[in-house]
Amino acid sequence: MPTGTPYNACIPPYRIRIDDFGSTNVQPAPLLHLLSHTHSDHINGLSAKSFGYTVYCSEDAKEMLLKHEVYAERQNRELELRVQNVRTYSHLKVDPLVHSNGSKYYTGSRDLLKTLPLHCPTEVELSGNESVTITLLDANHCPGAVMFLVEGDKGAVLHTGDFRAEPWFLESLTRNPFLQPYLYSERQGPINKTLEAIFLDTACVLSPAQVPTKAAATSGLVELMELFPQSANFFLNTWTWGYEDVLKAVAKAFQSKASHLFILSATPA
Repeated sequence: MPTGTPYNACIPPYRIRIDDFGSTNVQPAPLLHLLSHTHSDHINGLSAKSFGYTVYCSEDAKEMLLKHEVYAERQNRELELRVQNVRTYSHLKVDPLVHSNGSKYYTGSRDLLKTLPLHCPTEVELSGNESVTITLLDANHCPGAVMFLVEGDKGAVLHTGDFRAEPWFLESLTRNPFLQPYLYSERQGPINKTLEAIFLDTACVLSPAQVPTKAAATSGLVELMELFPQSANFFLNTWTWGYEDVLKAVAKAFQSKASHLFILSATPA
């Protein structure tokens, strides 16, 4: 959850914190930290070199964090003003030193990003006498974005992170074997398990705007681009993770490699 959300981004009844890692005065202190996805409003605090908690996330989220570098640093390297990559979150994973004889020196090495597979319930220890089972579910957001189903002795809670509630996606959730026990349907009958809480992304709930589906948005963009002459070049301002479907749709429609779409001219010819 972004900074400023209720419960200091924790998910009662569990002492588990999701996404906001900046504040250090949370009481009682979280016993576990989870990361739903890598958009900037959800990774607050992770860039601090003093950060020292283990964070559980998806494999894609970990890879994107460790490869992240700001534009200015990338530009300095391209201009040969800097030799090495400057990764923003490289301090979260420090590999051991390898000596010339092949032996490894582990002092100072660490890996604070622990990955969990999707759709695979995993038991994680909170304290010496308490553990929870965590299941990562796809959130239909940016790459690596997940929802967390947390189950334990205090009940079950679902944290959606940021997700896109398209009709097909909601329909798929009704068939998800890990969520089905918490859902009612005419075929299955009454609910046999209860969620204690749902921590829900409500960014667009009260918006008067009609949010299009991804398919409608990408097809509309393609239709607009087709109005220009074939000699026109476009710059797609994909400023963060999550625009991959746009790039794929445009590449398919105009038979262009997706990698080329990042470097096209900003002005139509």
